[in-house]
Amino acid sequence: MAIVIGVALAACADATSPPREPFNPGDPPLPTDLVTAEIRPFRIQTFEGSGETVHPDIAVVPQWWRGSSWRLVATPYPNGDAQYENPSEYIGESWTEWEIPQGLTNPVVKPKQGYLSDPDQLYNPATDELWMYYRQVMRGNLIWLVTSKNGVRWSLPREVLRAPNHQIVSPSIVRVNDSTWYMWSINAGAPGCAAKHTIVERRRSTDGMTWSAPEPVTLDTPPGVWPWHIDVEWVPAASQYWAAFNVKDSVGCVTGELEFATSTDGITWTVAPSPLITRHAIPDFADIVYRASFVYHPTTDFVTFWYSGARYDQDSSRYVWHTAIQRIPREALMARVNQPRRAPFAARAGDTQPTDGQPTRGVHRPLPPLTNETAP
Repeated sequence: MAIVIGVALAACADATSPPREPFNPGDPPLPTDLVTAEIRPFRIQTFEGSGETVHPDIAVVPQWWRGSSWRLVATPYPNGDAQYENPSEYIGESWTEWEIPQGLTNPVVKPKQGYLSDPDQLYNPATDELWMYYRQVMRGNLIWLVTSKNGVRWSLPREVLRAPNHQIVSPSIVRVNDSTWYMWSINAGAPGCAAKHTIVERRRSTDGMTWSAPEPVTLDTPPGVWPWHIDVEWVPAASQYWAAFNVKDSVGCVTGELEFATSTDGITWTVAPSPLITRHAIPDFADIVYRASFVYHPTTDFVTFWYSGARYDQDSSRYVWHTAIQRIPREALMARVNQPRRAPFAARAGDTQPTDGQPTRGVHRPLPPLTNETAP
């Protein structure tokens, strides 16, 4: 039986919902260069020249802020080389055209040791700044924060959290109001990509810099798979948290589905019966769909997703990573994810593409595993 996940936009928040605040960054003007429900790949200028990107994260700044209201951070990942996986910032005047802010030289930060990954950014109205968090992987997981008042000049990094590898994967930070902040992340333990299971954890903060100990959340995934990279947003119009996350199996991090979940308190989640998208959604995502980011537009009742994923190139024997965008009405989104699940998910085996055009699970070709050394 399908579990219906819906949104009552006019409903009042219940007792577990966080308080609202007067400030709202607004619903920026929507560019018109994207066909509804089309998943369109786009290329952006990466500092090393490949145009290959992964792990997009979007932030919306007020229309009166500097330049475009849309701010995108992503990490280059050419040839699966983590030395280039450094957070890079872009502005967008249209859905598929992103530019480096004038005066900025990407990447925003570079590591002195290890490698960087998993950026997540938001606008903080209390300081009128863009805040960018990211993960450094060395002998442990370090979470750093850099801030900017114009998206060009950034502060020196400030360490805000650390844990052993790989216990803080893909942190996703939500500022509910000035004194209520949450961070969701994945705890995969020491095995990381080889973990037989993972858990989602949530931390609390009153200022976005000092964080509590983690508490586990309830998020039940399809049998045999577990969350790997997550993005969470608080949607005031729905009085809900929404989450998008890809799922891994017990073998590695070749992830073939993006799942969708909702929660009123951020701790107990309801996972939709069917995924947001699966591999094969577009040729660029023939073999992997990975971390996503999204924004709900209350004035139009649309949701915009930024996806990342990859196809395996047999000639070069490597994964090629790209980013894509999709804008879809909320009603259509909920109808899609509330369809009954067609078959058990099998991440390692891959998917077939049947003649009716609807992905099913099964063997299509063996894929090289993604390990802690090769997974973004």
